Amino acid sequence: MLQKIIFDKTDIIKTIIRFLIISLLCIITVIFLFCIAAIIISRINFSYEILAPVTTAVLAVAATFDGFLISRWYKENGLIWGVFAGVVIFMYIVFTSLNYDVFDISNQFITKLITVISAGAIGGIIGVNIN
Repeated sequence: MLQKIIFDKTDIIKTIIRFLIISLLCIITVIFLFCIAAIIISRINFSYEILAPVTTAVLAVAATFDGFLISRWYKENGLIWGVFAGVVIFMYIVFTSLNYDVFDISNQFITKLITVISAGAIGGIIGVNIN
């Protein structure tokens, strides 16, 4: 049975505002976790080879956390909301790297993409299934 979905202007505005709030939540989480990681890294003696895995881990944790929160908020479609959170976080990283002229599609880029989207999906699935 097919139903026509007719959106009112207020429904469209509410949807856009929800997506903006979700995107803002994702970006704030990433920035907060990067600040914590920067404080920890600045306090210890480290090699520069650790930066790539640390940034990937921070992005994965942020995507998992955001996917979890968003799916708990909506209480359905955890996989979709988790993937959405991962995509938003990844797009933030892409736009930031484009802004600083350091964007490069490499194996590390693909690894971060897969990791962040998978972590967001896992967080979304966990968020929906926890009572």
